[in-house]
Amino acid sequence: MDARTAIERRHAAWRVDPVEALDPEAQRQRAEMAAAIALAKAVHDARVAAGLSEAELADRAGLDEDAVVCIEESGTTPTPDLLNRLARALDSDVTLTWTGEGVRAAFAPHAA
Repeated sequence: MDARTAIERRHAAWRVDPVEALDPEAQRQRAEMAAAIALAKAVHDARVAAGLSEAELADRAGLDEDAVVCIEESGTTPTPDLLNRLARALDSDVTLTWTGEGVRAAFAPHAA
């Protein structure tokens, strides 16, 4: 098995090298990845539930469509500004919570 295959297998199984687990930078990067993944699912689900296209959500949030696509593909780390923009655009409250099992993100629509 070559080195690349070994790395891909370790990543696919979400195994963390014990030395890497202690590295603060690696921990920060994993937390950002987990937040990006949670945000992606929450944004997609909220956008679909609201009946919006990616372009419509982008327009409402003051973003370009590529930014929304990137968010929904787990390519964007959530920031307070981004969460506020998305919450306003989706007329929702947003929560991003770190738990013992991982990160959860949710948009709760405002009452009509």
